Amino acid sequence: MTEPERWFVELWMEGGSHQGRIHRGSSDRGFSFEAPALGPDATIPGWPETLGTLLERLLKLDVSFERIFDERLQVELGKHLWTQTFGRIDNLDFPEEGDVEVQIVTEDEHLARLPWVLLNRRGPFLCACGWSVALTRSAAGQEDYILSPSPKMLIVAPEPVGPGLPPTHAASHVEDLERMLCEADHRLQRGKNLQVVSGWDEVGPALQQLQPHLLYYYGHGRGSAARSRLVFTRSSDPKPLEVPVADFAHELRRFAGPQLLFAYINCCQGDAGGLLGAGWQLGEVVPAVVTNRTLAYVPAARAQGLELWRALLIEGDPPHSAVANLHARLEIPEQSFGNTRWMNPVLHRRYARWISTPPRRRSRLDRDPHWNVKLDRSNQFGRVFNDTDLMLYEKRPRVLAYIWYGEEGQGVDLFHQRFQVELQERLKKALLLEVKPEWPQELRNPYRSFADMIAHACDIQDLSDFTAWVRSEGQIDRRRTPLVHVRHEPLNQGEAVKPSTLKTYLEWWNKQLVPCLEEAKAFGLLGISFLAQKNPARLRDRLNQELGGLDLDDVTFTVLDELEELVLQDLRTFLKGHHVALPPSLRDNVLARILEKTGGRYEMTLEELKRVVDKAWDDEDQAEEPVAQPGDNEDDW
Repeated sequence: MTEPERWFVELWMEGGSHQGRIHRGSSDRGFSFEAPALGPDATIPGWPETLGTLLERLLKLDVSFERIFDERLQVELGKHLWTQTFGRIDNLDFPEEGDVEVQIVTEDEHLARLPWVLLNRRGPFLCACGWSVALTRSAAGQEDYILSPSPKMLIVAPEPVGPGLPPTHAASHVEDLERMLCEADHRLQRGKNLQVVSGWDEVGPALQQLQPHLLYYYGHGRGSAARSRLVFTRSSDPKPLEVPVADFAHELRRFAGPQLLFAYINCCQGDAGGLLGAGWQLGEVVPAVVTNRTLAYVPAARAQGLELWRALLIEGDPPHSAVANLHARLEIPEQSFGNTRWMNPVLHRRYARWISTPPRRRSRLDRDPHWNVKLDRSNQFGRVFNDTDLMLYEKRPRVLAYIWYGEEGQGVDLFHQRFQVELQERLKKALLLEVKPEWPQELRNPYRSFADMIAHACDIQDLSDFTAWVRSEGQIDRRRTPLVHVRHEPLNQGEAVKPSTLKTYLEWWNKQLVPCLEEAKAFGLLGISFLAQKNPARLRDRLNQELGGLDLDDVTFTVLDELEELVLQDLRTFLKGHHVALPPSLRDNVLARILEKTGGRYEMTLEELKRVVDKAWDDEDQAEEPVAQPGDNEDDW
């Protein structure tokens, strides 16, 4: 493999003016230049404001300035950065395309804040031609770092509630991220190599316990030249708690070991604070730090986060390539070359080479991280999938509602998860937007209660904002049709919502939510489940009785078959379909003992199967040999 070209641009203040030096790789030979026009008082040809004023307005990114800072000004600023650095070296011919790594070496806050990603020589932005740009405080002593296979990852995702803090939808973002990662590497899920915390008081203990290789903060940030803070909560209190980035860095020094190699601080203005910012504070502890220099819209931040982690952990790209190619991976308006937001994020690096081992690509059938929601239930799910696929194809009805039931421990809630996981896998034309409302406690005014329930679940003020919410969430991938999946908690006896009130709830959907979905050009998928305490057949009869004769224009509802106990053939079919390598002579004995222990109860059986499957996968990863042979000790399973 051809080594990339590595160039260092060193900039410093000396004798009242800036000085510069450019050299290639670790060579002591370089090209010096004096007094580049890069200081706060310097101006760009044709632009009246100084660089200092321009940076101040850029970091705040107010709407009026974003309209002014268009493509032309971006090109002119990028050309100015080039002419004041690389352009000073006349006798060198730099490649305009190819794998070129540039590191801006400086301890000057103003120079570090300049948008170096805009570098261009004759018009095209060089970052779109294979160049990567990063900040560093020293070109000397950089080492190679190796990211372990199946690294450990700590996600810090607070969801504070307070004025001026729009919802980040952290829970659903983390679910999307975990789903994406564990599809590629089954160890990258909670309970294994991934841990999720939200409170500031949880960060230190989690770092100490997990000793992560990777850190991801997703949440609010508040930055300026005078301060740089992350907005946390406490684990028992949703009120916002502003924590200086320096305090966060101190926690890393105290509790994180030397194996912590990469930190992604996905918040607003994480790099705006200069020496106080995330890159400067964490960069002394972590070899690679990525953060945003300006404001970040929530839909863009979510999409950006998913794609950067995909590049780093699934594709195996080094951080500088992951950041440089991020714009090409995203298809959302907020990341267009037509505005300033495409310049997010910025990388602070102090590594020479980055070496990683991405997970081996496998067939989905070889290893499916979501197997636990796909065991049995084929009869029920097949109906849901076929109906949903047909609805999206024919554009009618607008909403599908499914009602199912089962006894405690029969995986009633897991069937909700199967909706989200398997439909998203198989319906490539649909973008599933999951909403998890809490059932209302009283229904004196049911229409009002249902409206408040959905509004609260979507973090909007009123149901009148629901259309705008769907459109905003749909910006994550505009190529797919939004499918709003409303996933209710299973209903027990004594709940305010009973089979007798479902008719009113479905009528409310038909009158209130269907028009909102039509306006947003979206569709709806509603899942309602009941836990039958004693007599499932009686519950089924009551559901059919209460809903019999209900005919709605745009909502189609179906009562699915009961979720029943598992039998031996269900487990055989599952293991065969998921290529779990248990020899037949051992397999049936193991499965029979599992069913004897669990009585076929769905959730208990899953726990026992999980132990078998995890051991099979872990042994396969370690040895690439059959996990067991006839005659092996069956008690190990």
